[in-house]
Amino acid sequence: MYTEAYERAAHAIVDRLRRDELVDCAEPARVVAELEAVLIAFEQDLTALAEEVCRSVASVVQAQVAYQQALVERGWGTDDHQIAFLTTALIACLDESEAIDELYANDEQLLRIVKAALMDFVEAQERRVLGLLREPFAAAAGPVVGPRAAPTTPRFADLGEPFPLFEGPVDAADLDEEGPCVECGTKAAHRFRGGCYACFRAGKVQRPSAGTELGMIIPENVVEELTHGTPPGFDPRGTTTVPSDDAEPWVRYRVAGEWLTELLRTPAYSSWQDETWLFCCARPMVFRGPLDDSLLGELVLETKGSSESVVAALLECSSDDAEVQLDRALRGSLSIFVFRCPTCRRHRGLLDRS
Repeated sequence: MYTEAYERAAHAIVDRLRRDELVDCAEPARVVAELEAVLIAFEQDLTALAEEVCRSVASVVQAQVAYQQALVERGWGTDDHQIAFLTTALIACLDESEAIDELYANDEQLLRIVKAALMDFVEAQERRVLGLLREPFAAAAGPVVGPRAAPTTPRFADLGEPFPLFEGPVDAADLDEEGPCVECGTKAAHRFRGGCYACFRAGKVQRPSAGTELGMIIPENVVEELTHGTPPGFDPRGTTTVPSDDAEPWVRYRVAGEWLTELLRTPAYSSWQDETWLFCCARPMVFRGPLDDSLLGELVLETKGSSESVVAALLECSSDDAEVQLDRALRGSLSIFVFRCPTCRRHRGLLDRS
């Protein structure tokens, strides 16, 4: 199992090209190494930039702001912009590789394969750099005023099974028990709709639907690039609205097919009520998990606010309401699911009651 994000991305690109017979090369390991070299260099550049920023600021908040500004100044940007920047570099690497005899993939195929592999890489770099930006200030800041951090629970990425849209703990996911994959027969410690991780991510085993605030999503919606929709008057969260053909008033939302596909290849989170994935900036947000002591502590540190102000921002409610909801969440009488937008970095919360 590949442990580093650059390993996973490079192998994913080469494996996909070979599987679909889109490349002719006698030395695939050499091609992987060339792609890894590009990603390692970028990883090192991000590390150097984070270290440079930390030497010139006095707090973790200033470090995060300065780091984002520096990324933009260097033309790297964040998230989707970073994926676009790296996609160009990796495709150039493939085109120039002497280890490749022939590359049969057309521009659209190559772009799709490389972008899909980079989602995990860019997300992993964001988490890694956030740790680098916090580290120099941790000792000086002393203990965080607020909730005590709970013991870290495993994430899918820790198990070598990353999901770009699911950063929450494994035990927050709606999974099947240990058993053989219904597609390939491989024994898996946990399964997704009966399939192993590899088959689930490849779409060989797929969720029949995903619930979102923009309406239900089923596989047929991927081709249309439209959700089932909601009654009119709902905030579209940055997406284009399309009137429904039905006689009843209804509005559908246009979402890129790659994101609808990603949702159907992401595990649902466990909830009392129906799953409702949140959106922002015309794309699905990243699920960070239910709000517990550990996650709340992270958000308090990031915002330099109080526990109540964090919850008020998540739920878009008053401070008094936030105090009540926070108490209920920490006592376990309700859940507050936390989502993060990879584009604008905003966090949103969703209440879930039994």
